[in-house]
Amino acid sequence: MPAEAWAVLLACALTPVFVGCHIALSRVGSQEVPGAQSLFLAAGGYVAIWLVAALALWGYSLSLGQAIAGLATAGFVVLAYMQVYSQIARGFSLRILVDVARCGGLDIHGILREYSDGRGAQWLIDKRLVGLEHTGMATRRDGGLALERPKGALVGRMGLVVKRILKPGQDG
Repeated sequence: MPAEAWAVLLACALTPVFVGCHIALSRVGSQEVPGAQSLFLAAGGYVAIWLVAALALWGYSLSLGQAIAGLATAGFVVLAYMQVYSQIARGFSLRILVDVARCGGLDIHGILREYSDGRGAQWLIDKRLVGLEHTGMATRRDGGLALERPKGALVGRMGLVVKRILKPGQDG
């Protein structure tokens, strides 16, 4: 088997370490700390562990091809896990299903009222708007939302271009 394949297998074999580190770091952190912080720390640890393991296994014979193959695989694992985690942690539709199950059934008004353990749909909108303000992309003005220049306007225009290219549909 090529040396690069062994590097890929090593990255795959270490995937449970990455997931375990993320879970452990998430449990240690407070509820107020964003979940992404523990995710990035776990990703950094995973890459570092791969490097240490690769150096322990191959030492100075670790080739550039092996390093690229292993690190690219680790990067793919991190991005794939982040996507899955994001859908679970931040998925609007999943949250609705959880709330309906928690309440034993809800009508539309109940869903809007009970969203996110009773915080309501307005809480979600406010949370997202605060996030946009905090990152300097938008500001609430005169009962509306205005994009901050240059950052918010640039990201908004980039989003339009990506949507035109990918054509994700109404919900994307």
